[in-house]
Amino acid sequence: MAADIRIIDLTVSAEDGSGNRLVHGISVTIHSGRTTLITGANGAGKTTLLESIAGLRSLDSGSIHYGDYPLWSEGKLQQQALLEFGLAQQRSFSGWFCQTIREELAYSMRPYQIAEEHQAARMERCLEAFGLGPAEQMLQREPWSLSGGQQRRLALACLAASEPSWLLLDEPTAGLDDEGISLLRQLLARQAERGGGSLIITHDLDALWQITDNIIVLEDGRIREAASAAEWAARFAGDEEYAAEGVRLPETVRTAALLNVQRERLAGEEWAAARPLSPAELAAVIAGRVKDGRSGRTRDDGRIASCDGCSNDQINAGSLPANERSGASLKLWEKWSKRDPRALWLAYMLVSFGLLIQQTWTGAVLGLGVSAAVAAGLYPLVRPFRIIIKMYLIALVVTPIIAGLEFNPLGFSLASAEPPLFRMFRLFQIMLLGLPLLGLMTPFKLQRAVEQSLLALRLNPSVGRAIALMISILFRFIPLLLSEWARFSKIAVARGKRPVMPGKVPVRMLHTIIIPYMHALLRLADLMSTSLEIRGFGQMKRVRRAVKLKLGRKDAGFIAAAASIMLIMLGAALLPSFL
Repeated sequence: MAADIRIIDLTVSAEDGSGNRLVHGISVTIHSGRTTLITGANGAGKTTLLESIAGLRSLDSGSIHYGDYPLWSEGKLQQQALLEFGLAQQRSFSGWFCQTIREELAYSMRPYQIAEEHQAARMERCLEAFGLGPAEQMLQREPWSLSGGQQRRLALACLAASEPSWLLLDEPTAGLDDEGISLLRQLLARQAERGGGSLIITHDLDALWQITDNIIVLEDGRIREAASAAEWAARFAGDEEYAAEGVRLPETVRTAALLNVQRERLAGEEWAAARPLSPAELAAVIAGRVKDGRSGRTRDDGRIASCDGCSNDQINAGSLPANERSGASLKLWEKWSKRDPRALWLAYMLVSFGLLIQQTWTGAVLGLGVSAAVAAGLYPLVRPFRIIIKMYLIALVVTPIIAGLEFNPLGFSLASAEPPLFRMFRLFQIMLLGLPLLGLMTPFKLQRAVEQSLLALRLNPSVGRAIALMISILFRFIPLLLSEWARFSKIAVARGKRPVMPGKVPVRMLHTIIIPYMHALLRLADLMSTSLEIRGFGQMKRVRRAVKLKLGRKDAGFIAAAASIMLIMLGAALLPSFL
């Protein structure tokens, strides 16, 4: 029997550093041997909660335990807890990185130390079980070559091959046909029979209602209800206002409510027998009433299963107030993102000029203060580049040391070390200013800004559009590099069971992912090229734009502020010559 998942006072904030709380104050025990659904409106915090349970997000506060095993201990993920679950994310393709399906299945089983002589048979059995046969041919195929529905089935096959204690699934019915959904229900039923647990995010309650034991409804990052499926259905089936708040109750539940039909609990019946009516049972009730000539809203006696393991506060919870947005006004990065890209670039060049003309350490330190202040205000946009900043700082220390070393005789020359240190120090400030620019403007706005600037210079329109598109793609691809790296980090934790911090890839895994990482980037480039062809780039002789950027008063004020900073820096650079 698998251990229960215990969540105590869990709070998780957005990864962009904005401080917005996505999940707040959640406490609940999710019991093994049962199938629990998580539902709620878009943006309610469902995926954040599931990823937190899977160790893919850092916690602000609270704790998560798989039985006696804490998921986090002393700020580190615990591998024993990671081995308790298998995760299938909403986008199945986000988990692939191997060249063949055989390698993907083997990678999923590797952390569980399954003997090699048993792996081949298990691979074939799981593929056949999910309709991915013949297994011999399928094992040689690339996972990316499968259709969306087949990739979803492959993700489930990888979980089945590992046989974890818990199945964590994000929208598993998306992309599945009726046969695939039937196979999914069989997997969940087998999981419950062997004492394992299943925690599933879904909007499609109809597809999984027959095997659902408990349900958790999230609203604005909090638990609105947590109850047995039967009790939840009985309480809210006739509540039209509730049904309109992003949670659509199953058709069988609403139909049963109209007919006032509830399942009866038999003497000595266990909790599992008090599940909601299945479509077949409801059809039998309707047929019986038609045969007996009954109609209208009659009432059958019956009792509802109690919420096993849920507190009364959770069962009776009403609508909770939405999370208040941190800060009454817009953040600095939100204000600056509204500026015209041309104003942003011109301001960047003005301030960068002021930093580069500094020739003394006093001026350079003043420049660092300016750069640091901007970076602090735009921290959510700088945060994704922390690794790059750390690597540059290491180079900033190491390079002057190497430059200052003297070997005949052995010693260190400060005069030789200072020039490269000073140059790299100034470039570091310019890098801090430039990194947030990637997040302050969308690729579309950047492209339009470049196009309009080049057209103002009387450049050939076709050439101008080509240059603008190239710049836009370049700046769009840089964030893709970081997002792909983050994807491989999630694979390392969720499938490789590597206890590393979210967003990082373990050093021992680097040699195995470099080639897949490059392959993934080439695939993204190919998809981008195909998208551009579909949209007609390279074939249109004349392009009409519906959006034209215009510099406004606030843009002018923004440029004036940057010019003022540049003049102050210029004064600091010229001051020593007058003293």
